[in-house]
Amino acid sequence: MAKYRVKVFFMHETEEAAARAAEDEARLTEAEWTEGYVIGVIDSKDVNRLARDGLIVKPVEIIEPRSDSGPIGIQPTRVRGGGQAGAAPSLTRVRGLASTIAGKSADEKILSEDAHRPQFYIIRLNGPLTEKRRSELNDIQLIERLSSNRYTCHLKAEEVRVCAALPFVDSIQLYSEADTLRVVDADRGGRATSAERAFRGQGTVSEVPRFTLPHAVRVHRAEDLPRVERWLTDRGFKPVVTHTDALRVSLRQDSDDLIALARLPEVAVVEELQPPRLLDRNAREILGIERSSKPQHRYEGEGQIIGVADTGIDDSHPDFKGRVVGISTLGRPGDHSDPEGHGTHVAGCALGNGVESSGDVCGAAPKARLFFQSILDANGGLGGLPHNLKMLFAEAYEKGVRIHNNSWGAFAYARYSEMSLDVDRFVAAHPDMLIVIAAGNDGIAVPREPTAEMNARSGFVDWPSVAAPATAKNGLTVGASCNSRTSGGYAMLTWGEAWRENYPKRPVASQKVSGDPERIAAFSSRGPSDDQRIKPDIVAPGTDIASAKSRQAALYKFWGAYPNNPLYAFMGGTSMAAPYVAGCAALVRECFQKEGKWAEPSAALLKAALINGTRRITGACAVAPLEGEPNFHQGFGRIDMAASIPGPAAPGLSLAFVDSWKTPAQMFQRTGQSFHYEIAVGDRLPLRICLAWTDPPARGLQNNLILLADNTAGEKFVGNSNAATVLKIAGMKRNRDNNVQIVRIDKPKPGRHTIVVSADTLLEPPQSFALVVTGDLKSRSSPVSKL
Repeated sequence: MAKYRVKVFFMHETEEAAARAAEDEARLTEAEWTEGYVIGVIDSKDVNRLARDGLIVKPVEIIEPRSDSGPIGIQPTRVRGGGQAGAAPSLTRVRGLASTIAGKSADEKILSEDAHRPQFYIIRLNGPLTEKRRSELNDIQLIERLSSNRYTCHLKAEEVRVCAALPFVDSIQLYSEADTLRVVDADRGGRATSAERAFRGQGTVSEVPRFTLPHAVRVHRAEDLPRVERWLTDRGFKPVVTHTDALRVSLRQDSDDLIALARLPEVAVVEELQPPRLLDRNAREILGIERSSKPQHRYEGEGQIIGVADTGIDDSHPDFKGRVVGISTLGRPGDHSDPEGHGTHVAGCALGNGVESSGDVCGAAPKARLFFQSILDANGGLGGLPHNLKMLFAEAYEKGVRIHNNSWGAFAYARYSEMSLDVDRFVAAHPDMLIVIAAGNDGIAVPREPTAEMNARSGFVDWPSVAAPATAKNGLTVGASCNSRTSGGYAMLTWGEAWRENYPKRPVASQKVSGDPERIAAFSSRGPSDDQRIKPDIVAPGTDIASAKSRQAALYKFWGAYPNNPLYAFMGGTSMAAPYVAGCAALVRECFQKEGKWAEPSAALLKAALINGTRRITGACAVAPLEGEPNFHQGFGRIDMAASIPGPAAPGLSLAFVDSWKTPAQMFQRTGQSFHYEIAVGDRLPLRICLAWTDPPARGLQNNLILLADNTAGEKFVGNSNAATVLKIAGMKRNRDNNVQIVRIDKPKPGRHTIVVSADTLLEPPQSFALVVTGDLKSRSSPVSKL
């Protein structure tokens, strides 16, 4: 019978009593208790018994028995003289769940070490970082949570054995150049960088072209950056510092210098940087903002300032008259014109008022104001983007922008890049700034390289392909769905006719570019990110979108002319979907301010409200494997404003929310802590719950929360329990790390529902969060606010 280390969550006192009874009866062993759950070891045969007692069981790892010759598949490596050798793997993979060996000695846990000097290590725990475990680590500081229960840390030689003696430590190994260059995991459909291929002996000079490219270099600790900077300078390179813990430098691919840089112990990540590029391809009706040209919401973005960073703006266009609060020329000093037409079109999608089209061509937030940042350079590139995106976002923030649209990105095989980290850093420092990012237009239905295998079935778009910075945790990433338009632009073409080399096979080759809003645009980049977080978050219409046309842009820059009106034109891409979502965010923010009396909604609250109202679209391309909700194609679904905030479009809809970013008493301070809420609901509408939080900046989730709910009948609901990344094993459910979680109950039982938000694992407390609940709500408990 298989054994598992598990987390057993309890929502009520009776359930905690049932968990303690399981420990008393030795069904749950090695128990370690927190306020909201207990960690322990259990036989698979006992899982269903715990579930019958109302407990929610999440697997942490499989416990493998020892063989007669010692732990299975583990060969410890000792490193003498201060070198760093490649470490033997500490984990096996069993049906996607990490496995550990029971009863390992301290020596067996140490897979590699430096016996002479302090070094950086990867330490794996056999469960979460509880407060008890944190205290037992004493002065040993965990730097970053890499994934699951793996952390980086800096250890002296004597501390390695102190850590290995702790019962909750499963393995310790040196952080090596393999970890530094391993930005993409090929097993998940990505591609190794050229430097990594050379390091691993997977390519030769003749097979892999060598170029001098900019690289981002990040250190484990900010205090070590000057040493790395000096190392590069001494070798004739000119690094540019972009953060207190990061720099950029141009290096030749696969060069000895690049490999040597990766071998510096202080260096955490080295990645090639791809240049950012534009992401081109009756949206309001599809988005639920209006129906039959009659507004269904009383919100139009009044009082909101949307920031847009793009090619330029034709501010003489009538759609923006009197609503441009400022223009910054970052790419061409003193010149904000828009010869590409992209920026003007994007701005029109967000907030154009359609005044010269009798309202037919109207953006999502026609009364919002615009702060525009022109990033087009004199060479036609996006050279106006600063090396540190903080400078871009901070300029807009100081102008009053709290929703910022970015319809540009760099294809990077779904990597979490330096630009992604910039986004996460800024939002963590400015929790009330929502950064909206286009997912990318790199969806194709053919292999990217001649020998590559596809994750998708023949005739379907492959994954992953999401661009950067769309892989950021704290941004809102937007993919593109198809428009309902049946004429104009490319609407009458099939994907095979428009881009045969990308979509040569049926069914995608024979499907129209527009006309069926239940489909995902074939070009729309799919997720997940390289650590398997769900991306995109949401989708919005992105094919054959009519919007404002720049007078400086030639018609060939567009998908087609708008009939009988030269002030508008058609374009398509996630570039168009993203600003529509930014405009919808402005409506949501206006609603919280006016109806909720909440002057400063957090980015997490806006994100939760928009995602909570999404509708799952049903086209075969939108629900293709891996199946689940959310999934890698449409994320949590398509924006539906009628289900996001109360209004005439959804009679009887109520919304309750928690937004704790300014209330320390409602923030998590320790692992295992829980907040409980009770809401009485009726059965006239679906019950929807969404939890979102702004996570500390780093590649993986540093603080992990979990959403739980139940009703008076004892039915249990777990956030993202049907996600594409869920592993179902022995009756348990496990979701990959996401800082957005949903519970959707289409036919709720009338009566009281309990909602619990629990701190699964905290590396860097305190942690705020946003919780949104919609449905036929009858009452709520403090401190939940209600619209």
